[in-house]
Amino acid sequence: MEEFKDVAKAKSSYKLYSEQLERGRTLYIKAGLAADPPPIPTFDTVFQKLNATARQELYEDLSALKEITPADAMRIWQSTVKRHLGRNAGTALDQRGR
Repeated sequence: MEEFKDVAKAKSSYKLYSEQLERGRTLYIKAGLAADPPPIPTFDTVFQKLNATARQELYEDLSALKEITPADAMRIWQSTVKRHLGRNAGTALDQRGR
């Protein structure tokens, strides 16, 4: 049951994270800096690529917060992706669509 709560919290925080990424993506398009930036990977795509250690660290980071703000979600997910999937992992995930 505890794992279900952890995954639910991770999923809701990823939703905040992806919403912020989408806002940034829209700004890049409107500013003419990117005609078609890569799509944002789904939660399942990113979560499946995290190993057990990475997931545990993610759960610990999230459990330390009573309420998750968009800024918290950005900080936690950005560092998780960079630390465990590589510096350009978000871009690589997006471009491959996996």
